[in-house]
This record gives sequence, structure tokens and C-alpha cells, in this order.
Amino acid sequence: MDKVPSDLMDRLSGKLSKPSSKPSKPDSLPSKPSKPGYKRQTYIVREEFIEGIKKIAYYERREITSVINEALEWYLKEHKLEKPE
Repeated sequence: MDKVPSDLMDRLSGKLSKPSSKPSKPDSLPSKPSKPGYKRQTYIVREEFIEGIKKIAYYERREITSVINEALEWYLKEHKLEKPE
């Protein structure tokens, strides 16, 4: 397996400085994902990864879901498990 790219590892480990203000949160979550092919799922994740993912999403002006999907896609490719079509 290839080594995790250093820029991705830095981003995931939260080595970016904290944003000056937090983005606003919706009052409530939708009951179902809005995109076909997506599923809402809950996992227990280390706090440092959550903070890193939030920082990446904030600084890159992306959704948290997008950042998580990118990281999981990379990981699955490294393990020779291509994303399902």
C-alpha cells in the first residue's frame, strides 16, 4: 500500500490553523440524504479526524460529506477496492 500523501495527512490530522469563525449549522438535519446513491450512516471517529475534516471543508469551501468521500475513495483505491458504480 502506498503512503498517504503528506498534504492529505496534514489536512486530516488537523495541522491547519483554526478558522476565525464557525460556519453556521442548519437547525435540523434532513431525514434522508438528498442525493441518490448516498446513505446516512453513523460511525464513532477520533475527535482529531473530525476536527481535521471540518477544517479542510471550511478552508476549501466544501461540504464535509465531500471531504469524507474523497478520503474514503482514496483509501479504498489504495486497498484495491474500487468504488462501486
